[in-house]
Amino acid sequence: MSARINKQEQEKVRRDILESAYKLFSENGYEDTKTRAISDMAGIAEGTLFNYFSSKANLYMESMLENVEISSIKLIDKEMTRENVIDILMEYVTKTLNILIKLPKTVSKELIHLSTYLSKKKRKMFDKFADVDFKAIAELEEILKQMKEKGFLKEVDTETAASTVFAAAFFELLLYIYEDHYSKEDMVASLRKKLELIIKPYVN
Repeated sequence: MSARINKQEQEKVRRDILESAYKLFSENGYEDTKTRAISDMAGIAEGTLFNYFSSKANLYMESMLENVEISSIKLIDKEMTRENVIDILMEYVTKTLNILIKLPKTVSKELIHLSTYLSKKKRKMFDKFADVDFKAIAELEEILKQMKEKGFLKEVDTETAASTVFAAAFFELLLYIYEDHYSKEDMVASLRKKLELIIKPYVN
């Protein structure tokens, strides 16, 4: 990277790359998005892109994290009822896992490995990645609190229930990523069974 480019200009280039990457990844998916197309949209040479991001997977991770929006409770379309408690939780959890679910398994594995690297080498980015998880758990807890306030759930420790639901979802995600025969449909079906086991005993 040229020493003649000051930090402000470098940050602008980095921002242009991330914005271009997010737009193309969102529109075309991971496999069909070429780094050449990203660099062209950002107005830089392809080689320059790799001065800022070590790999396509790294760029995907950062662009998604920069733009990730935790599924807000307000965006849940279904009216909350006693009968659709599990449906609402499933809708929320699958949305929060969507960044990795929609990728090819080989890429998801690379990103999981990348997160381990980030925990040691790029703490700030790893903290942002972890913050997404903590926000998801907090949102789950808030959903469960609303269900309890509406009388759809019996007395339950919503904090423990939320972290347990999230742990079950993350386990299913890892199983899906690392087991070649395990399909998205298998993952969703198994996750639903786990959520029913965790939550149904508390449904009024």
